[in-house]
Amino acid sequence: KEIKSQDHLHKTLAKELNFPHHYGKTLDALYDTLSTDFSGQTIIHIKYLSILRSKLGADYTDAFVQTIMDASNDNSKVILVLE
Repeated sequence: KEIKSQDHLHKTLAKELNFPHHYGKTLDALYDTLSTDFSGQTIIHIKYLSILRSKLGADYTDAFVQTIMDASNDNSKVILVLE
């Protein structure tokens, strides 16, 4: 509910998940970070998907979710939970 924009989404993820400073704040950078640079076990829990879609757009939100799903397939330490 708190995410306001794509930039805000990436800044929040970077802060909460302690991404490296070079994180590029794009979906490609998100995939790269989660699938290769990210070694910590974590669960990414996404609530209020419909609200996120209204704020970021359905296409971007769906691409965001797919990016995390793809990264979790390549890195077993990343787990996505959709609510």
